[in-house]
Amino acid sequence: MKYLCRNTLYYLCFLCVSVNAVRLSAQTKLEYRKAGSYWMVERSDLRRYDNGKYTGLTSREVRSFVYPSEQGLKDTDGLRLGIGKPFTIFEGGFYVGEKTMSNFKETALSLDASISARFAVSSDGRLSPIEDNGFPTFRSFPAFPSEAVHTGDTWTSDAVRTVDPLNKGIYTRLPMKVVYTFKGEEVYKGRDTYRIQAAWATRYGISYTDSEGDADLTFAAGSHSADIYVLKDTGQAFVIADRVEEEFRYRDGNRVQFKGSILLFTDFPSAVEKKEVLPLMETFAQTASISDSVKTSDMHRADTVFEQTPAGIRFSLRNIGFLPDSTDFKAEEGERLERIAEVLRQVPDAKLLIEGHAASTGRPEGEKKLSAERAQCIADELAKRGIKRENCITKGHGSERPIASNETEEGRKQNRRVEITILE
Repeated sequence: MKYLCRNTLYYLCFLCVSVNAVRLSAQTKLEYRKAGSYWMVERSDLRRYDNGKYTGLTSREVRSFVYPSEQGLKDTDGLRLGIGKPFTIFEGGFYVGEKTMSNFKETALSLDASISARFAVSSDGRLSPIEDNGFPTFRSFPAFPSEAVHTGDTWTSDAVRTVDPLNKGIYTRLPMKVVYTFKGEEVYKGRDTYRIQAAWATRYGISYTDSEGDADLTFAAGSHSADIYVLKDTGQAFVIADRVEEEFRYRDGNRVQFKGSILLFTDFPSAVEKKEVLPLMETFAQTASISDSVKTSDMHRADTVFEQTPAGIRFSLRNIGFLPDSTDFKAEEGERLERIAEVLRQVPDAKLLIEGHAASTGRPEGEKKLSAERAQCIADELAKRGIKRENCITKGHGSERPIASNETEEGRKQNRRVEITILE
């Protein structure tokens, strides 16, 4: 009997150790890692009730294009935002519509026609706006715990959501106290993901109001329940399906209720095969040899510079030969554009970010407008040379981002440029 009890005890101890070992091996560290450019779509399909009466289905879509920024944080930004963890800075444009915008991928985009945003995302998923015009609408959501988690573990984190229920163009920030539950690994739409469930309540107008939001909004309450699929390799939110029921009350006594769903999903530019691009870049740059990774500023051909940036490989066309104050460029620029198009034709499905820059002349609004028009002109010229126009995203920065002094003619030549980035 003693022998049997002793063996049973040993077996139970072994079983306990084995279970703990399995549990330890199932630990998962959720973390947001540095990522590249992406599209994000936020699509709302909500039944609307005005003062308790059903008034119809509201369909709204926000489509954004976001890419890693080269513009770092200033010391004052860092102090203001309180960012202490590793972070990535993004910038981009957000397009808002009341109808579905499925044609966006078939139409050339100009970021100058969008609502601009610039923000930092830290390794735990917290988002800190730098240039805040109401977007992204979900901030610090999802956010990850500092410790590794097991399936079934929960954690709580603060987040923010911006709303504009009446489409006034005024965005009010609502605080979110989100309870997360880790559900484990799952293959979703062909991607390896972690599934997380989230729940939170809308509470506004009692202990918190937004001084910069809609002054007519006096109260908001409701509930949310969301399924979140996070990509295992980057920690980015791949799909968020939010079920929502909310009520908003206004100073004039009107009440607006919404019931339905908000779907957020992310798409990514096609991977760029550098082996297809680099040999042509080498020929163009007339250098003896290059490595597999493009080194910043070491490949030049006349006024063309090839650079590796956070967003991808970039052609910087310095001293671009436009006629003064015009979008018409000199005939000799045709050869340079043809050589660049020859490279770009090797990656026909790549998304291209085309950015115009100007030298400072003391007319910032005119400079920005002209630089945007020149970026669009280059996109049109590339289209004539076999590059898909719908793959080109254009942006004008004016003289906001000089690379040389505007005090000299040589510096101004360098600042008058158009940059073409193969987004990664």
